Amino acid sequence: MTWADNDYGYKKKLTLDHTLVQGDETDFPILVYVVDADLADDSNGGHVKSSSGYDIVFYNGDEDTKLDHEIERYINTDGTLVFWVKVPSISSSAPDTEIYIYYGKTGVVVNPSSTDTWDANFIGVYHMNDASGGVTDSTSNGLDGVENGNPTYHNAGHNALSYCVHFDGTGDYFDLTDAVFELDTTISFEVYAYLDDKSASYSILGWGDSDIWESYYLYRQEDPLYKGWILTQYYTDGGNLASYCMSLADPVDDTWYNIFATHEAEDGDTILYLDGVEQSVDVSEDMDMSGATTFKAILGTRSGGAFPYKGYMNEFRVSDIARSANWVKTTFNTQDDPGNFVDFAAEEEKPDSGETVDDTFDISDSVSLAFSFVFASADDFEITDDISLAFSFVFASADDFEITDINLVAEAILIADTFDINDTISSIFNFAFAPSDTFDITDDISSIFSFVFVSSDTFDITDINLVAEAILIADTFSMDDHTSIWKNAFVIQSDTYTIYITKPEWRGLDGQIVKDIALFDFWNENYSTVDKGIDSRDRHLQGVESVINDISDTVEKIWSMQNNKEEVTITCLGETINGVYIIESFDFKTIKGTNAAYSWSINLKFVRDV
Repeated sequence: MTWADNDYGYKKKLTLDHTLVQGDETDFPILVYVVDADLADDSNGGHVKSSSGYDIVFYNGDEDTKLDHEIERYINTDGTLVFWVKVPSISSSAPDTEIYIYYGKTGVVVNPSSTDTWDANFIGVYHMNDASGGVTDSTSNGLDGVENGNPTYHNAGHNALSYCVHFDGTGDYFDLTDAVFELDTTISFEVYAYLDDKSASYSILGWGDSDIWESYYLYRQEDPLYKGWILTQYYTDGGNLASYCMSLADPVDDTWYNIFATHEAEDGDTILYLDGVEQSVDVSEDMDMSGATTFKAILGTRSGGAFPYKGYMNEFRVSDIARSANWVKTTFNTQDDPGNFVDFAAEEEKPDSGETVDDTFDISDSVSLAFSFVFASADDFEITDDISLAFSFVFASADDFEITDINLVAEAILIADTFDINDTISSIFNFAFAPSDTFDITDDISSIFSFVFVSSDTFDITDINLVAEAILIADTFSMDDHTSIWKNAFVIQSDTYTIYITKPEWRGLDGQIVKDIALFDFWNENYSTVDKGIDSRDRHLQGVESVINDISDTVEKIWSMQNNKEEVTITCLGETINGVYIIESFDFKTIKGTNAAYSWSINLKFVRDV
């Protein structure tokens, strides 16, 4: 199991639904919004250590890179999360993008929220979740909005877990004025808005010269000719209308709307979106806001104070680029439907029932054990003296690893310079070793192994009754002294592929079993060898692949041989079976009641002897 940081006790995989991602994006901020009892703090039955949620972090799908995130809200009693996470790459096609949430680290007292959650094109991000005294900018620009009037804070936002600000329609607004916002070319505005009523015109923002007509004016219009959301642009030099974008309908009462407006470079489009859907497009020139007599950036009224807003606002953002239509739609989806946008898998606990970082590790003297170990950097590792074990082992950088005099049932992932198993050991192992300079299995060991060995300079199996499947990359490989290996396998070899298939039985084309060797009883792990004679040179072979094997690559290669009508050489089945054949058909299917075990069958047309 991959574990990004052992300081964290728990993790969950988060899957981002690609059907809600309109187009591939980079550095995209997603909303992680959930109520999860596992994510309450430990005093409330969860596994988060910090009552402020400071020990909650996120990693990419490979679990090797920590992701920037911002805590908007955390409730320790029930595991409420309103977090923003910047995902480096998010896909609009299958497979879904995956990330991980880690938590359960003690002693974290510093808020890990990062302004880097928002890419460099965001010049202002306001969650409007403040308790009082203005609205805070989450970007590194720190352009906090100054309160005017008497807005009310900590109202329920556009989703039940977030907060918003209420404007009473009598002059409440936030002054965001700063030279950073005096953009002459591209710009994007986005906000969630909810009107108290539709009895008048209400301004969401005014951006530009407060002495003439502002460059950008976003509002809901009450007019006999038109009622709805409108974005207008005016030239600074006299207030001439540059562009005019309208929503397709008037807002519905008691409804939150995601309003997104973008302006591209000179002679580009000004576009108004509502809930991710384009409403209106108009072509306009750039706004020269640097020439404004009195530049203002106001949220809640026009820049000169007219038509104060009456209703709620949430999640206001400004970018210095025109965000794409795909970005706009995905932004709406992650906020409007966060429960489906992000799917939480079941909790996983760090496998720490035994964790050792030590130069020397010993288990000895007639111990009977059943546990899981994670070992790191043990120079010397020994298990000796009649120990009966049922382990899952992960060993890293063990210079010397020995198992002697033991009845052992284990799975191990080992990085060891020297590996020895000897002295009458009975073992059922699944091993992966990389890179072992010397690997030895000796002295009358009875074993059922699945081995994966990489870069072993010397590999020896001697004096052993061994049933094994092995993928080996080794400078030297030897099997000596009555060793039986691959007795459950045969080889199909063509000019393009060599394939090992395990646990076969073969029949004549009439279906009669003519030879059955090493037939595998999947549930009882019994093996038998039966010779029933040979009556046909054409062959029907069938068998079982167990759960520890992935048959998909083998299937593709056999189908390739079949489709290309390649002559294939069959070996390791005995002199009367070995020969050159054409594959006439090949089939496989999952064994009912298992997750990853397959039965397969293959019909072979005899061509000639080997």
